[in-house]
Amino acid sequence: QPMAPGTLQYNHIFMRAFIYSLKVWKTSIFVSPLLIVFITKLQVDLRIDEANSMFVGGIILGFLFSIPSFMLLWIATYLVTHTHLKWGNKKTLLSFLSVALVLLAFSLYGRLRGLPRGEACLIAVYSIVAVTSIWLYKLKLGRTKKHL
Repeated sequence: QPMAPGTLQYNHIFMRAFIYSLKVWKTSIFVSPLLIVFITKLQVDLRIDEANSMFVGGIILGFLFSIPSFMLLWIATYLVTHTHLKWGNKKTLLSFLSVALVLLAFSLYGRLRGLPRGEACLIAVYSIVAVTSIWLYKLKLGRTKKHL
């Protein structure tokens, strides 16, 4: 059966939204724990093995508890690409959404385990990295030079 006109274009945009969301998600998962270890190291004397376990633990927990947030960011990115907003407004919308999705991930983590002290600092670091990633990466919408 032949595909409907435009189906290939929508699949292409859907995959581009996936790749963009994946970049944002991976950056948040790897850079945020690194920054948290660095900030903690400035405040207390961490041994190298403590810093390593803190970093690896942050990556694992970040990965596990942010999967729903990644999926929602992917869908939202795809939907936002189809709005008639200017690119800056689209990025702003995705930025606010990424902060909400960080809160969602911490909420999931908090329900399953008690959040450690300094929760606001952790949420701030993850949010800053997520928003920075939203603005850092370009979402190419198609074969034209048009991008978000």
